Amino acid sequence: MTQDSNEVEKEIKKQDIVNKNTVIEIDYNLYSHHELLHKLSELITTENIYSITKSIDAIKAVFYKKINAEKDVHKEEYLKNEGSIEEYKFVHPLEKDFKKLFSEFRKKKAEYREKIELEFAKNLKIKNQIIKDIESIISDEETIKETFEKFRALQDKWRATGEVGIGYRNDIWKSYHHQVEKFYDFIKINNDLRDLDFDRNLKQKNSICEQAEALMKEKSINKVHTELQLLHEKWKEVGPVKRELREEIWERFKEATHKLNKRRNKHFLDLKEKGKKSFENKSAICQKITTLTESEVKSHNEWNNLTSQVQELEAEWKKQAPMSKEYNKAAWKILRDTLSNFYAKKNEFYKEKKEENKQIIQNKIVLCEKAEELVNSEVSWKEKTDKVNKLNEDWKKSGYLPKSQSDKLWKRFRSAMDNFYDSKKSFFKKLDKEKADNLAKKEKFLKTVQKFKLSKDKKLNLNALEDFQKEWRSIGYVTREKNHTEDDFRKSIDGFYKEMKVDRKELIDIKFNNKLETLKAKSDSFAINKEKQLIINKIKDLQKEVNQYETNISFFGSSKGADKLKSQIEKKIESGKAEIDSLKDKLKQLNDL
Repeated sequence: MTQDSNEVEKEIKKQDIVNKNTVIEIDYNLYSHHELLHKLSELITTENIYSITKSIDAIKAVFYKKINAEKDVHKEEYLKNEGSIEEYKFVHPLEKDFKKLFSEFRKKKAEYREKIELEFAKNLKIKNQIIKDIESIISDEETIKETFEKFRALQDKWRATGEVGIGYRNDIWKSYHHQVEKFYDFIKINNDLRDLDFDRNLKQKNSICEQAEALMKEKSINKVHTELQLLHEKWKEVGPVKRELREEIWERFKEATHKLNKRRNKHFLDLKEKGKKSFENKSAICQKITTLTESEVKSHNEWNNLTSQVQELEAEWKKQAPMSKEYNKAAWKILRDTLSNFYAKKNEFYKEKKEENKQIIQNKIVLCEKAEELVNSEVSWKEKTDKVNKLNEDWKKSGYLPKSQSDKLWKRFRSAMDNFYDSKKSFFKKLDKEKADNLAKKEKFLKTVQKFKLSKDKKLNLNALEDFQKEWRSIGYVTREKNHTEDDFRKSIDGFYKEMKVDRKELIDIKFNNKLETLKAKSDSFAINKEKQLIINKIKDLQKEVNQYETNISFFGSSKGADKLKSQIEKKIESGKAEIDSLKDKLKQLNDL
């Protein structure tokens, strides 16, 4: 006879149920990748390779769960950094080692299966021969004692012989049981010996019934199922009991079996209901992810926020109760399709963003170049500072880039900014010291000016005052908080002009010339432009005033009183025009600076 390979595998698994129930359940989720590989390499050295199949499957599930989680993180980071999903490739460094060990496990499993097939075939041959031998001893003309001893030996040999394939098991057991009953019923043996054997068999079957009834207290459904199967195997190995007790003892065992199977069926119905509820929960979670996918997302931060929500929903999905294989397969397909749609949309966003980022990078490079050029540019510090502030604002508005692309540019821009602020700080620190020195010089020079006495020669006095002011300007600036020194100096000079009774126009010209020299010394374009604007505004005001006077004068009639008023207005017009000409001359001098 030949064995069907599928039946052999079923039988192997059935034989290994006992081993599975004696193994302590291990939570492989607590193991690292390397620990899982090490455990796998240990387990595949087990002689009965089928006894550790459940552990191997658990290790495989946890291993791929862990590396797939890492792959998801790696993929998300890749896409976040503008990678293309079509170009994405990643193989976990430990996956190759795992596949090699798992391949070895499958090879050993196939070898073990082949070995068991041979054993099953051998056992089948032996058991067939035992049945024939029992049948033959019934007709042997031997003493009862010799016949019964041969029968006992054949029974012991039957029990010592291993299992046959599940496809032959029931038939061969029936054949054996039939010959055993035939032996008891038809062979003319001693009643005492037969009754003694019946009593021994009854005792064994009662023990099996008690063990089956005790299983009602066992909490593990799997263990109950396994133990009950073993008890049924033992039942088949025990010989018959007295004919009048056979139905009773069988009904007792059958009743215990029925109760245990009913309990098991209820357990799996409960699991099925929980699985259905779990499937509904998982489908609802996927719907939430779909809703998030349909959101209008316009920025990297929004995608990050959405991705975090999706990851939280995915974690919640994985926490749901276990399901049947059918439900589980469907649920995983829905999740994969849902996540695929989400990440496809996210990838499309970043593909479009990639082109936009090229322009952003170029804009940021231009800002870096401007910042670097500005440090050594020949403009005032105020103008530089205004431009730096503008560059900072432009940088903020220049757009977002992924960290991997923005870091280098940001460091370059920040370095240029730091150079600017360091240079500015160094310049003004040096300037503050110069101003402090200038203050000491000006305070000393002010005392000299205040001691000056006017002579009777006006020209000499004006020259002296002009020299004082030139010397004052040449000393340089002082700090603003010490500007009272400037006021004291100006009061002293103005006092001398007043004492000399210099007329208003001449004094205005003198003061303007002093201001002109001050502006020339400062080379401050802002101050020069401010002074220009003041003069331009004054010219406009005077021109309006002159125009108004010229309009008004056209309405005067011819009379003594009118002529007098007209003469006054003409003088004002003349004076206004003269002042306008003077201001224009001053504006020209400012333009020539």
